[in-house]
Amino acid sequence: MAFFRQLRVILWKNIVVYSFKRHYFLTFFTMLIPLVLSAVLVYLRSLGLSDSTQPIVRMNATVYPEFAPSISTFSFPKLVVYAPDTTYVKDIMNVIFPGSKGFPTEVAMDTYIANATLTSASGTQLAVIFNKAPENGSVPRDLSYTVRFNSTDFNFYTGDRYPLLKTPGPREDLSDLYRQILWGLQDKMFRKHVDLLINDRKLAKKPPKIMMNRFPYPEYNDDSHFVVLSRLIAMFVVYGYLVFSPIYVRRVITEKSSRVRELMRMMGLTDWVYWIGTFASGFLVMAVTSVISLVLFKIEVAPLAAVLLYSDFSLLLFIMLLYATGAILFLLLFTIIFNNAVVGVIFSTVGWVLSYSLPTTLLDPLGQDNYMVIGRSVKLATSLFPNCGLYCCYRLISYFEGQGEAPVDACLLRSSVGPSDRPRYARLPSCTELFY
Repeated sequence: MAFFRQLRVILWKNIVVYSFKRHYFLTFFTMLIPLVLSAVLVYLRSLGLSDSTQPIVRMNATVYPEFAPSISTFSFPKLVVYAPDTTYVKDIMNVIFPGSKGFPTEVAMDTYIANATLTSASGTQLAVIFNKAPENGSVPRDLSYTVRFNSTDFNFYTGDRYPLLKTPGPREDLSDLYRQILWGLQDKMFRKHVDLLINDRKLAKKPPKIMMNRFPYPEYNDDSHFVVLSRLIAMFVVYGYLVFSPIYVRRVITEKSSRVRELMRMMGLTDWVYWIGTFASGFLVMAVTSVISLVLFKIEVAPLAAVLLYSDFSLLLFIMLLYATGAILFLLLFTIIFNNAVVGVIFSTVGWVLSYSLPTTLLDPLGQDNYMVIGRSVKLATSLFPNCGLYCCYRLISYFEGQGEAPVDACLLRSSVGPSDRPRYARLPSCTELFY
């Protein structure tokens, strides 16, 4: 019972006396700033719709037609070499690439490629090595080969991660080289190998006809304005507390430097009750403003248009409360280090701004979309700062929103939101809490 009496007294002092009786205007101002910025986001959301020529449209699923793999004459390699030059290999290569040059071994072929690079302007464009070609020229059961392309003439973008830009809608088809040569090359080699195998073993089966189909894209909202707006959500939330953070740090350091804490300790107040009350007074301000801001984010300014339309409110509230916890602990760190209120305010303000602006500017600046190429360790390391952790969370949420999906509690255990996004959803806010 003594604990609750002490906690009630410290909360009454910090919240009722200090915040609402002595400094009510300052408290109102610090809570008004983040709400005004949240309202600005809602206004920007509605402004983008009024300037557009058509409202947000729910697009149907995109289904692509089937096609047969083939080799285009436009991209047909001019100089093709292969190894080894057995009867079986010659039968395949002469059908696919008439005029191609064979070599007995891969070493001899590499020597020819090196010389052709020095003597010819273009060099060798394509090399094929058959890994399981019997020396007697018989037809093997398995087809195994390696294809080597000249990187000057052919670029298959194997080092790129998709999607390059996380915007709603199917991405542009960049698979021209795959369509024009690679898939057709594989198909023709397979068909010729099966024909030789059927003739060699006198089989009655015919080779199957292979058809390909691009993977369909699900339904989505045709909303290009949200891509820009999504980058501003975390920034407005962080800078909305730019006035609250120095005021909170100054109050705590002033109590320490003026010996008020020692007086309360002499009256029987324990240290852990004092810190719980100090934490709760700052947490309450951020929690109340977070709830009101999330309510504003869920307001539909037009059909299918809100700052965060699909996101589950409970998940957003959970993230914001975790952020408030990490932010208050981050500010309390400065109150422990510094004994002078002015110095503590300066360093806490600089730390508050730099903990957000520095990582986001260097790793994922505005005008670019580098989030998908950032490594997992870098994302988790920067999430140790609450402001940067909030930025990563809202980046993930914006990807779900852009796809027209609802990130709910189950998404906390989802491995990623894209093929190159490695960290689990729940790790980002958890890193902040474990650090502090």
